[in-house]
Amino acid sequence: MAGKGINLIPGEERASFEVIEILKKTKFFATIFVSGFVVVLLTFLLVVFRLSSQIKTVSQKIKETEQKINSFKKRETDLVILKDRLGLIKKVIDDRSGSNEILSSFLKLAPEGVEFRVVDSSKKGGLLMTVNSSNLIALNDFLTEISKPEATSKLKMMEISGISRSQLGSYNLIIECQSKK
Repeated sequence: MAGKGINLIPGEERASFEVIEILKKTKFFATIFVSGFVVVLLTFLLVVFRLSSQIKTVSQKIKETEQKINSFKKRETDLVILKDRLGLIKKVIDDRSGSNEILSSFLKLAPEGVEFRVVDSSKKGGLLMTVNSSNLIALNDFLTEISKPEATSKLKMMEISGISRSQLGSYNLIIECQSKK
């Protein structure tokens, strides 16, 4: 073994010694590079597998949530239909509430022998009724009572028409009223 400055090996062998040293260094760097590449590759694969499992979990949760939403859509549709129907019912009740008050007040004022045969409640508190009585005096008393200001105070309009007498001897008249509401 000689020092760095003295060369005891012939020229041909000297080149192969330098090649061996270069090969050793190359092998060392290649091992470090491959080890680093394997570590980076394993880390990448670990991240990919972890992300794919998270994607599967999230997609499964999305499917479950979509199923829940679809089940709620039918309920929501039913609720919208029900809300619309309740709105229509409320409107009808509000429109007809005035006619109920008129009819109940007329029933209180009607003396014995006066009957309401046909009663039709129209929109906006309107009421159309056929009054029947075999007693002309009872019918006159009823007309007197509904003509008083107390009876007509809640009415916007009242029209009496169509007075007739049937073959059986009863009297019929038609009363049309409109509530102020």
